[in-house]
Amino acid sequence: MEKQKNNNTLLVVKNNSLQEVKNRMLPKAMDGAKRIGKILGYSGVALASIVAVSVGSLPVAAIGTVAGIRAGYGAILNTLYKTEPGLMFVSQKKPLKGEIEIFQASVIDATSKMKGYTNGEKGGMMALQALVGFSRYKKNLEGSDYEVGENGEKIYTQRISTVTHGINIKNFQMLETLGYIKIDSMDNRHSQNLVGRILGREPKEKQSLLILEKLGFKNFGDLREIAKAAVTGDKDTLTKMKKTTTRITFRLTDKPIDFEELYSKYSDLGQVEDRDERVALRRMAGIFNHERGILTTKNLDIVKDRYGRDILKYNVKESFGMRMQKRLKQGQQETQNLKDRIREEVDIAEALKRSQEQREQQTQKTQKIETR
Repeated sequence: MEKQKNNNTLLVVKNNSLQEVKNRMLPKAMDGAKRIGKILGYSGVALASIVAVSVGSLPVAAIGTVAGIRAGYGAILNTLYKTEPGLMFVSQKKPLKGEIEIFQASVIDATSKMKGYTNGEKGGMMALQALVGFSRYKKNLEGSDYEVGENGEKIYTQRISTVTHGINIKNFQMLETLGYIKIDSMDNRHSQNLVGRILGREPKEKQSLLILEKLGFKNFGDLREIAKAAVTGDKDTLTKMKKTTTRITFRLTDKPIDFEELYSKYSDLGQVEDRDERVALRRMAGIFNHERGILTTKNLDIVKDRYGRDILKYNVKESFGMRMQKRLKQGQQETQNLKDRIREEVDIAEALKRSQEQREQQTQKTQKIETR
């Protein structure tokens, strides 16, 4: 049952049927069990590494140390944050704020998969990561409270926030244009502290050297330059390398993210009537372009888990883009075959019509001759 308040802005969705409760809770319970399993697995590796360091030779000790660090990081990561399969960002609930905050998990295997990516390809990957991640979040939010948007869409009341910069900001705006999210606020200033509020100071722009992000993307050139500038006291270089970051708070809508539909639309932008949607889709060239989009060039695929949630897969034999191109070509061929059959039938019908008209004309001529 869906109960609507009189102001028509907030709908509280309550469906207490056994099947609905099962559909909502089972995926979350399974995710929780996997999370605990990862924590225990990493902890076991970390313990084994400690033993290896304590009793092993120098090479064994070195290997054990590296393994222990990685395992320790994995245990901490999965304890503090919720991870999603194949994604480079993690989330954490902030009950006091009523928000879910998203962070980039820099030191994980997924970021190493972008080695050799151009800046454009990295931008496409981050947009794809957002699409896949938000598609999963939407599934988990089904059945929760929502508001009604201007176009009648559901906007889930759960707020999500992240701090980002550069092209990612435009990606968020693109996702809003396409109707997948509703941005509530964008702010590039620091949260004002108590002293600042008392003194009446204006919040300053939030800037960052993006150390963790550079570590995650293995941008060692920038890291060396930052380290050198820090040691020599080169403030100009450090200032130049800082990036202004923006805190974005948004909510997800119930509009499903259909990757096959997006690929098909991008493949035929001329058929997209809405100008804003067409512009937003063009921004997805780094993802869906037939020749240079990462879904074609980087052996990536998007599959479903047992609960219908999207998963980004790496190093597949046939990429999502290649599979879609085959399907589109097959569809185009079938459409052309249908057009050819229709044209042939029309030609036959027109030929029969002309033949019938000729017979009728001949009959009329015969009748005129006989009446003379």
